[in-house]
Amino acid sequence: MKSERMRNIIAQGWLSILLILITMAIVSVLQDVLDGNLQGALNARGGHKELWYTTILFIVAAVMPFLIKIFEAKTFKWTVFVITLLWTLSFIVSWVRGRVTAQGHYYHLLFLAHSIVSIWTTIVACNWARLKNNSIVKE
Repeated sequence: MKSERMRNIIAQGWLSILLILITMAIVSVLQDVLDGNLQGALNARGGHKELWYTTILFIVAAVMPFLIKIFEAKTFKWTVFVITLLWTLSFIVSWVRGRVTAQGHYYHLLFLAHSIVSIWTTIVACNWARLKNNSIVKE
């Protein structure tokens, strides 16, 4: 696979992650509304700390595709891989914790989709970082 194709896959992976995050935020509010918990829908779950954390996640997911398309230094490629790996692992841990606390079915489907996209993006990011001089790897 060529370097440019890998970059496109990684950037698309991060855009998909962003869309899933947005969907998770919307579903969270809608779930409260449908459960008749209008106060919960208007308040940020976890308070200001959770809202701050969510804002940072949105910013990282929104900025990563641009950075991936702009920079191609070896150190940057490994940084992308590490950030993607840590992101993936943190969401999988969060999903496992959510299963224990029995969050709604919608969240499980979204976390599953997020995990699939994140794992694939992590694998491609690792292969991209391992490329030497943008050479072609076996397809």
